[in-house]
Amino acid sequence: MFKIYVCERFFSIYGFYTALDYNWNQHFVCTGESHDFWEIVYVMSGAVECTEDERIYRLTEGNMVLHAPMEFHKIRSADGTSPHVLVLSFESTGQLPVSLGEGVFLLSPQEREEYESIFRRVYALRGGQAKGQFAAQECADSMASFLVRLSEAHSARTQLSHSRDAQMYQWLVTLMTERVSDNLVLEELAAQIPVSISYMKVLFRRYAGIGPKTYYSRLRCTEAIRLLRSGLSAAETAERMNFSSPSYFSVFFKKMTGMTPSEYLRQERKC
Repeated sequence: MFKIYVCERFFSIYGFYTALDYNWNQHFVCTGESHDFWEIVYVMSGAVECTEDERIYRLTEGNMVLHAPMEFHKIRSADGTSPHVLVLSFESTGQLPVSLGEGVFLLSPQEREEYESIFRRVYALRGGQAKGQFAAQECADSMASFLVRLSEAHSARTQLSHSRDAQMYQWLVTLMTERVSDNLVLEELAAQIPVSISYMKVLFRRYAGIGPKTYYSRLRCTEAIRLLRSGLSAAETAERMNFSSPSYFSVFFKKMTGMTPSEYLRQERKC
């Protein structure tokens, strides 16, 4: 009599969005963004400064960072180098270990070789060069396995920038996040630290690529989406987020997402 052992799949990759091989010059700056899928940034050579929500990481050769879904991130060349960077994004089911989204990983030579090999295979999929019926499935399984083993073998390093500007930016973003439902204005934020509004704008342009008002609006939109997904109605979300009225919340939400809250909820129910 044979007993069947069921392999429970806590995490799976089922699709890749991008596999991009970049050679940036020393002045390169990428506009900040957030999206609802995972993104891996891996440095082949040179150095980059990577903003991730309120954290500012410095990555050098062999370093990797993973941006979780809906996490704001931005990247720029650092230390006067012209970095070679691989960027890969993917869609997944289940839950990746939380530790993968919290810090910078320094890969061993063997891990670097393995990851670069997986990346090249995914890159071949993108260009239509991959051979075999199961090439995409093999890439997805290999990447998922690599990430699970990475989370078990490593503790992510902080490697945060400790410059005065970086710390000031971190404090401002932390304050915005803590008071995301308070509908703050820039003057209130500046008075909390305190800093001048002009200095605040300089910091956000440098580390986020957008102004502080736009950044705060994105935070509020992300929180509103979380509340809608949790089951709250548009009116309840508007009240929780301290909007003056449900109609104003609807205008704000459509400006940020291209859809009204009701349209967004209908789309979510179809998925």
